[in-house]
Amino acid sequence: MSRTARSLVGFGAGAVLTAAALLGLASSRLPSGWAEEPLDLRGYCRSTTGTHASAYQPRDTSAWRCGVWRNGVWGLEAVDLDAACAWQRGDGAALKEVEEARPSGHEAESEVLCTL
Repeated sequence: MSRTARSLVGFGAGAVLTAAALLGLASSRLPSGWAEEPLDLRGYCRSTTGTHASAYQPRDTSAWRCGVWRNGVWGLEAVDLDAACAWQRGDGAALKEVEEARPSGHEAESEVLCTL
C-alpha cells in the first residue's frame, strides 16, 4: 500500500472515530427525570404572573425576582425558588445551588439547579 493510501485510510479512520465520539457525547445525556437542569425562572415567572413577565437574576440568588407589569407599573415580585423548581421538575424536586469559580478579583457567580 502506498504512503498516500495509508494516509487516506488513517485519515478516514480518524474521521470515523471522531464522528462516533461526537455522536456518543450528544446521546449521552441522562434522561430528563435524572439530570440536573438549570432553574427556568423566566418560564416560571411567565406561567405564574403572565406572558410578559421576565426573570430578574442578580448574582445573589436570594434576590431573584419576577419582573412584572401591574397596573401600569413595572415591579419586582418575590419568588419561591422551591415552588419554581417543583413547577419545573415536579413533586420531589430539590434546589441545588452551585457556585462557579471566577478568576481572582471577580465575584463568584451562582447557578441554581433543579434535581430529582
